[in-house]
Formats: sequence, C-alpha cells, structure tokens
Amino acid sequence: AAPAWTAGLLAVLLHLLLFYSIFDIYFTSELVKSRSFVQLRTAESPYPAGADSGADAGAATAKRLVLFVADGIRADKVFGNLDAMPFLKGVLRRSGSWGLSHTRVPTESRPGHVAIIAGFYEDVASVTKGWSENAVEFDHLFNQSQRTWAWGSPDIVDMFGRSALHVRAHSYPPGDEEFGKGNTKLLDAWEFLLAHATNGSRRELQSEGIVLFLHLLGMDTCGHSLKPHSRDCLLNQQFVDSGVARISALVSRVFPDNRTAFLFTSDHGMTDWGSHGSGLTEETETPFVAWGAGIRGPRQQQQLSPESPAPRASAKYADGAGSPGWDIGQADLCPLMAALINVSVPVNN
Repeated sequence: AAPAWTAGLLAVLLHLLLFYSIFDIYFTSELVKSRSFVQLRTAESPYPAGADSGADAGAATAKRLVLFVADGIRADKVFGNLDAMPFLKGVLRRSGSWGLSHTRVPTESRPGHVAIIAGFYEDVASVTKGWSENAVEFDHLFNQSQRTWAWGSPDIVDMFGRSALHVRAHSYPPGDEEFGKGNTKLLDAWEFLLAHATNGSRRELQSEGIVLFLHLLGMDTCGHSLKPHSRDCLLNQQFVDSGVARISALVSRVFPDNRTAFLFTSDHGMTDWGSHGSGLTEETETPFVAWGAGIRGPRQQQQLSPESPAPRASAKYADGAGSPGWDIGQADLCPLMAALINVSVPVNN
C-alpha cells in the first residue's frame, strides 16, 4: 500500500488543480482577438439634423465628434430636473435625441468608459489586475479615429492613450483629484480651460474621423463627498451644463461646416449616500443626449415601434423632455459614435 503521505500529497495536488481550473475557466478574458473590422459608411446621414443643429436635412455624417462624459451624474438628476440644465433641455426638446443608457455592474468609472468607448462590458479577467485595469489590450473608438484629443482624469484618459500615437491625452496630476476638499467645480473648470487651449494644427482638426473627448470628474467628486442631493452638486450640475454650452458654441464657431456631432452621457450613476459599484437603478441608469450632424431630432409618439419593450424605463421622463426617449445598452453608444464619424466599429464591440 502507498504511504499515507503519498495519498495526502495527491489530495493536495488535486485540490490545487481544481482551484486553478476555476480561474482558468471562469476568469479568462472573453474578448475575441479578431482583426475583422466593420466599417459603417453611408453616403449621407440617415436622419435629418435637428432644427437647431445648423445642419441641413440629409447632410453627410459628422467629420468630428465631441464626447462629454460627466462622471457619476445620475439620469434622474438630468431628466428629472431639466431646469437645472437649460442648455441640454433646449437641445433635447428642439434638436437632439435623448434616452437612458443602461450600464452593468460593477458601476465604476473604468468599466463604464470602456463600455462607452470600446463597446464591451466588464471583462471578468480584470480580477487578475485587482479590477484596477483591463487584463488584456482592447480596441476602442479612439484607436479607430483619425485623431483624438482627450482631457480628463489620468486613470481614464491615459487608459485609452497608452498605445495609440494619434491619441493626445491631457490629464492633471492625480493629487488634484482629492475627494471632498475645496471647490469641486474647479476640476471641471480645468477641463473646459484645456479644451479652449487646444494646440492641434488646423489641418488635423479639419480632417475627418476626429474625436474630442472631455471627461468631467466634478459631479463624481461632489457626489462622493457631499451626496448627490446636496446644493453643491446642483450647482456643479448647472456648471457642467453651462460648460457644455460654451464648448458646443466654441466648436461650432471654430468649425462652421455643420458637421460636428455631440454626445453627452455618464459612465455610471450614484446612490443617495454617495457610492457606486452595485446594480441599483440609480447606478445603472445613465443619461445620454445626442445632437448635431447625423442626429435625428426629437421623435413623436407615433414613431414608436409596436414591438418596443413596454414599459420603457425612459418613459418616466418623457413629459419633461417633451418627446419619447430611447433605452439602449451603454455599449451601444460605441457603434453609434463610430457610425456618426464613419470609422470602423472597434473589433471587441
């Protein structure tokens, strides 16, 4: 008979093998390493531009996209209190499309931005990186663009600018992200200041397939430290709206060709007590408002498809918005943006 220690050793090795198999099977990246690109090109925009976008009906899709991501802003804080955001209120009532983008757990900034910009949700293999970064390299909208300028928090913009030479990432020192200290609106003011100070050449900016990305951290910082219902967060929300209005006016003035598309959204929401990460409605429902070149204006009730799922989560905000909204997955924003500027959809979408 085999010695007792041999049986014990075999038992330990068997358990180690079974333990390893869990990670090998369930914590392996689900991303398919495909190099097959899907190009969404159209001769002209499928939808007429909104009445106030300045573009003609049937105009070509956008040459450039301006993406605003207000970190941590809740859908109900936008659509349930549109008077606090008069610019976006005017856009969605007159010239834009709006709705809810539904994200998934974990409702954190990194997976939220990956869903928006790369078109896929959290990769389980990220557990091997302590959930702090993606475990494998992935394709994204900025990589497919002709040129991208990105401003924001270093943990967000640097994630998309590490390996792409045509992505120009501008971030502030990590120490400037202190939670709960000072005026949280200063972080967003820094972003808007950078946007006005763009040094890209006129030739690069005038080419097609351009993305201008602004990551606005102030709402998330304010929500964590002062809670989403606070007066300070309301003031910060108004500040974000006025900043989006200024940037939109600036871009339209610099590029008067009416071929700019705009998208405002959020990576995740936030609970009433200032946290996020789980799957509560306040965390998973994020707003999106799109306007400009290639974007159809507000739709009417009769335009709703009979097959549309009912009830739609966005329906609760339809009266205030003045038109029915859309309910989409957060990862669906990526192919939408790719189609608007006529670049290939990222391969991992």
